Formats: sequence, C-alpha cells, structure tokens
Amino acid sequence: MPAGYQRRLTEHFGTSLDWQLLAKQGTRHSLYNAHTSNQSWVARIAADAQLPLGVDPYREAKVIAAISRFEWGIDPAIFDPLSGFMLMQHLGFNHPEGPLGTHKIDQLIKAINEMHAIEDLPGLNYQALLMRYREAFKGESDDLLALVDETENALARLPMIGESLVHHDLHTGNLLWGPSLSIVDWEYAGLGNPWLDYASVVSEIGLEIEQLTRFDRLKSLSLDDIEFAIASAIEINDRLDRIWRYYLDKQT
Repeated sequence: MPAGYQRRLTEHFGTSLDWQLLAKQGTRHSLYNAHTSNQSWVARIAADAQLPLGVDPYREAKVIAAISRFEWGIDPAIFDPLSGFMLMQHLGFNHPEGPLGTHKIDQLIKAINEMHAIEDLPGLNYQALLMRYREAFKGESDDLLALVDETENALARLPMIGESLVHHDLHTGNLLWGPSLSIVDWEYAGLGNPWLDYASVVSEIGLEIEQLTRFDRLKSLSLDDIEFAIASAIEINDRLDRIWRYYLDKQT
C-alpha cells in the first residue's frame, strides 16, 4: 500500500494494521484488506490514471450518501472523492458460480426496487458521454463512430419507464453476500435509464425474464414487451462495453 494511505489509515485506527492486497474483481482500483480485533476492513486506493469517461467522484459521493440508509447500501468510514480513497467494513463475499437461490433473488429484487425508487440525484448524461467518445474517436474507423451512433439511437428507442438511480455496472462481482446483500462499486452510478440495470441482472446475474415482472417499474408491461426491451438493453450494454474497452485501449 502506498505510504501516504498507510499513514492515513494508521492515524484513523490509532495503530498500524497489516494491509494485504486483494485480487482485483472487475475494478480498476486496488483493494486492501486488514483486520482489527472485531472487524474486517477494506480500503480502496484509486488508480493513478485519468478518470474514465462517465466517472464523476462527486456524483459518486452523492449516490453513496443517498444509499447509505439502505441495508444493501454502503456507508464508508472514510470517503475522499477528490482522491477516490475509501475505507469501509468488509461486507461479505461474492456468490460462487451458479444461479442465485430464491432468498438471494428476493434480496436482490428488493434492493433494486428500492434503488430504482430514488430519483433526486445527479444524472449520467448519456448524450454528453457518447459525444465525448465521438470526439475521442475522431480519425478512427467509420464503424466505430457508427457503433456510438447506433448505441445512442437504441437508447432513445427503449420504452419510457422513467429515470431513477441506476448502478450501470451490476454484475456478480459487485454483489457481496454477508448477513444480507450489499451492492458496491458505485462510481458509474447516477440518475439514468433503469433498463440498463434490468438487462444486467439478466445477462450478468442470471435472472429469468419472468422474474423481471417483480420489478416495480415493469409491473405494468407485458412479458412480451419486457422481453423485447431487455434484448435491446442487453445489446446496448454490450455496445457500451465495447466502446469503453476500445477507449481504454486507446489511452494506453
């Protein structure tokens, strides 16, 4: 762990802890784990690289403040948006490979329904984000610019179900299971289109289309309408991931 963060943590705890680097699980940050007499802790050390497009640490801070009251939210002991440094209790472990059991599915659906009821947060401006990608890709292939255009058009065609807090990176690595579910890694979160989260719980977490009728924002839609929109939203997520990965490769 970098010495400056080590000193800050020693000052916080009043003693030096044995911080061990954790294996990365789908995050650009370095994660460290240490133990006090009665608690396990995780420290997030932000990468030194330029912030990825779509990441706003001050939006992340507002999101974390809004979700801290929920059982599935996080409530860091330290969070410094400027540096991205975070300290929080160890909240649990990822689910082993395979489908979630009924109890965990119930917890996940409840958490997402509560998340998608939050509407008073800064938004992730998809149009502005995609415009920045276009600017970054100037001089690249026409196919790449067409991919950005197709993504923006597909977003506009999704059925209107209202904006809400959207995680934008739901996958099994960001679900921690202890006594209850905790959802982590909120740096891409903001007010946005809930369809992108619903697509992720199907493609990344393994929920069935029929189970999506339990989400409050989808209860008025037919199963056929949900299935059609989810197929489109999964494709949008895949396109966004391809754009993001190409952009990262271009920066290195």
